[in-house]
Amino acid sequence: MNRAVTWLSIVVALVIGGKYGLEYMFRSGEEHAAHERVREMLDGMKPGGDLQRSICLWYRGSRSLDQYEFNQGADAFDAWWAKRVST
Repeated sequence: MNRAVTWLSIVVALVIGGKYGLEYMFRSGEEHAAHERVREMLDGMKPGGDLQRSICLWYRGSRSLDQYEFNQGADAFDAWWAKRVST
């Protein structure tokens, strides 16, 4: 009986620990990816940077867009940037 209770408590502890460990791992991975996208976007806005990639990241969070989406994103980005510069 004691052995069964011990094994059951070990299994329960592993399941609970694994669940929370996986949640933390996925959450921190997504957070790191988001930080990298923001850093890449800001680096692209510097002189000599890749402004097209910055617009893609700013507009959709993706590194590439089709031409139609890119044009929409560029127009929205220009309006947003003009507002930021004027204030």
